[in-house]
Amino acid sequence: MKSPTIALLTTLALSPFLVQCASQDDMQTLNYQLMSVNKKVEDMKSTTVAPMQRKQAVSSEQLDQMQQGILALQSRIEEIDYQNQILADENKNLRNALTSAMEQQKAETSKRFTELTDQSAQQKNIIIAQQEQIQLIQTARLQDAKQRAQAANQRARAARENQQVAKRSNNIIQLKAQARKKMVRQQAQTVTAVKAVPTSKPVSVTAEPVKTTPQQTEPVVIDVEQSLFEQGQAAYQSGRYQAAHGLFAKALKETRQSSEQATARYMMGESLFKQKQYDQSILEYQEVISKHAKHEKAPTALLRQAQAFQALSDEETAKIIHRKILQNYPQSAEALELKSNKSKP
Repeated sequence: MKSPTIALLTTLALSPFLVQCASQDDMQTLNYQLMSVNKKVEDMKSTTVAPMQRKQAVSSEQLDQMQQGILALQSRIEEIDYQNQILADENKNLRNALTSAMEQQKAETSKRFTELTDQSAQQKNIIIAQQEQIQLIQTARLQDAKQRAQAANQRARAARENQQVAKRSNNIIQLKAQARKKMVRQQAQTVTAVKAVPTSKPVSVTAEPVKTTPQQTEPVVIDVEQSLFEQGQAAYQSGRYQAAHGLFAKALKETRQSSEQATARYMMGESLFKQKQYDQSILEYQEVISKHAKHEKAPTALLRQAQAFQALSDEETAKIIHRKILQNYPQSAEALELKSNKSKP
């Protein structure tokens, strides 16, 4: 569609030519048509150009508003970029500060860990030294107990020998006294007979030696159907602790099973403990502890060993053994008993 301005210019350019070629009648018609064209041009201006101009003005105004909005948006973006830069700088500073703090904390933690490791090693060395010292003390006490037990055995052996010598001496004295009494009775009877029957020859009286027979001891009755261990148990339960000790010792020599050896050795200690031979019982309990540490009687033997030391008025060694029970057998009945006794007021 051509614009009204172009159409008007075209008409004006063609007007001279039309004037020359047309007649006067045609001039009127042409003028009329020209007026019509001019009117259409004016109408077109009012209906088309004006709205377009208005639209253009509106568009220009909208464009100005858009440009203002873009400028405002650019300003906002620049402000946001500035704030982001500030935040980035703050984050960088915070990150650097946090990294420095973490490195410092790491260094302090490493230093503290090293100190704790050194302290732990020192404590461990101290504990090992204490354990070695305790072991030396216990070994020395056991050696002392062994020496005392040997001395007690020697004294007991000497006492038994003296008792046997005294018993033999008493038996000899009694036999001599009985022999003298018998000789006196025989002499009296002979003198009486000589007085009753007189004779010209003197009668000599000779006392015959008295024959003595050794005392017979009752044989020990042994039930062959029972094992030595069962016989030892029976003797122990009946209070014959010395006999029980001998039977358990025989059972220990005959058995080859570790569990039975531990039980027999423990009962030997119990038999000696009942006889108040605490030094010797400590040695028997120590055999269970050192050779059968995993046996169920091991913690019991430790506890009885402590009780034996208490009976010997050695409370310090008893406390050491109590600590050993709590350390080596924490879940045993003996350890629970010690904890319960400690918790009691």
